[in-house]
Amino acid sequence: MRGVIVEETAEQHFLKHNDAGSWIQDSAVMLSVSKEVPWYLDDGTGRVYIVGARSAAGLILTVASEVFEESGRTLVRGTLDYLQGLKMLGVKRTERVLPTGTSLTVVGEAIKDDVGTIRIQRPHKGPFYASPKSIDQLILNLGKWAKLYQLASMGFAAFGVFLLAKRALDHFLQRKRQREFHKKGFIHLCLTSLELCPFLS
Repeated sequence: MRGVIVEETAEQHFLKHNDAGSWIQDSAVMLSVSKEVPWYLDDGTGRVYIVGARSAAGLILTVASEVFEESGRTLVRGTLDYLQGLKMLGVKRTERVLPTGTSLTVVGEAIKDDVGTIRIQRPHKGPFYASPKSIDQLILNLGKWAKLYQLASMGFAAFGVFLLAKRALDHFLQRKRQREFHKKGFIHLCLTSLELCPFLS
């Protein structure tokens, strides 16, 4: 399959002992290689080169091939695996590509060089998308996220107002209790003084 981006991965699959002593399946990445050649989008009116699309959000690579190679069983290999508490199952090799002819919507920073070539790249600030979705679908998705963030911010604001009101009410009630306590203490002191008056005379 012809593609402008090729990503190859190789994962070693194996069984290992867990703490309970039973075998569980696990894997580890042995190889991960990504290659990208200069490429462009063409809408029939002109070409726009895309730079660094591999790091763009929304980019989905097509699986071109997926092969599982079983591990060979030899006495030496089996002994080493046993000593390490492992059973090698095999290697899974996967190749993903961005095929030529794929329809994409790219959102980023547009730059024009001295020759007049236009390229789109990751901006210093802002989104960078390379997606099979149309621009209308991307805007719709961003609109949904914007509404969600707006609702979340309104909820946090309401919660903040509640906390401030609660603190102010607690402070007001505490001051009121202190005033009542001082007032009762003063009345008690006055009454005690009145009761002692006859004895003093």
